[in-house]
Amino acid sequence: MFLKVINAEKGIIFDQEIYLVEADSLTGSFGVLEGHIPLIAPLKTNSSVRYKTQNNTEYKAISINNGILEVYFNKAKRETEVKVISS
Repeated sequence: MFLKVINAEKGIIFDQEIYLVEADSLTGSFGVLEGHIPLIAPLKTNSSVRYKTQNNTEYKAISINNGILEVYFNKAKRETEVKVISS
């Protein structure tokens, strides 16, 4: 699974293969693993997107001011992708 974080001013700030992603939406926290159903969620203001890689036992975090998170299946690559667009 891949996580891509795009900032409106800076462009792509993160693009890496990951194992797990967690985020805080306006309605609560959630996690995403490979094979997750498609999803679009507005993210909580001044929150973070947390992720783990396959070999990492600790979470790493990316701060998000405002944004949305989208989970979709990339048919060409045959894998789940998570995209975060932030301001």
